[in-house]
Amino acid sequence: LIKVDVAAASTRAIVDLIRRHRGQLLDESNSTRTVQVTGTGLEISDFLKEMGGLARVLEVVRSGVAAIEPGHRMLAARTDTAA
Repeated sequence: LIKVDVAAASTRAIVDLIRRHRGQLLDESNSTRTVQVTGTGLEISDFLKEMGGLARVLEVVRSGVAAIEPGHRMLAARTDTAA
């Protein structure tokens, strides 16, 4: 997740950048945008470098690897019985 401070003049370029990196615009205010981008560490770093040229990056949250198996398979079985 990346939150950026956006000037009106760069709005279109930011939308184009998000699309090129297959990102999602999660929140939009008068002057900020919150964007979700997934990919390898290098892809995220490239996105941040490009974004830094268009807008002031305010916050970055990197979650690392996150996964879940499709269907009924699980990566790890739950061992507690609480729901």
